[in-house]
Amino acid sequence: MPFTRALLLTATCAALLTACGGDDDSDSSAGTTAAPAASTLTAAEYAEQGNKLCAAYEVDAAAAQGQADPEDPAAILTENAELFSAMLDELEALQPPEDLAAQHDDLIQNGRGIADSFGEMAAATEAGDDAAFQEASEKIEAANEPGNELATELGLTDCASD
Repeated sequence: MPFTRALLLTATCAALLTACGGDDDSDSSAGTTAAPAASTLTAAEYAEQGNKLCAAYEVDAAAAQGQADPEDPAAILTENAELFSAMLDELEALQPPEDLAAQHDDLIQNGRGIADSFGEMAAATEAGDDAAFQEASEKIEAANEPGNELATELGLTDCASD
């Protein structure tokens, strides 16, 4: 997962909330980059396909954030949660080699927690609940480093960097 982007987006949205007074290089689209694998991939194939998914998410998330209304940080968070979840669905569909399967499952679980936290942040923003926003933000921060480590171990370098 692009965990660094998750952390950056969290900080950006926090800054937007405060300011409002409330308490890559390719044209690709998540959801169209790779079809679910029909068979077990080699480690190199898994890394290649997974990195393409993460790179596409980065492009899509940056484009969505660039087009977003800065007066509506909840919409930014909701859109990012949807894009992140779609990328996770595609990544989960990949069939890693047996020796990477447990790490792959851990990465997906970690990413689902981040996606859920984006949703929690969006709901907290809409409700003006600063404490809930902070709690969800802290969950993302806590998941960031382990997610980056898992992605790196799996060869998903585009997923571990911004």
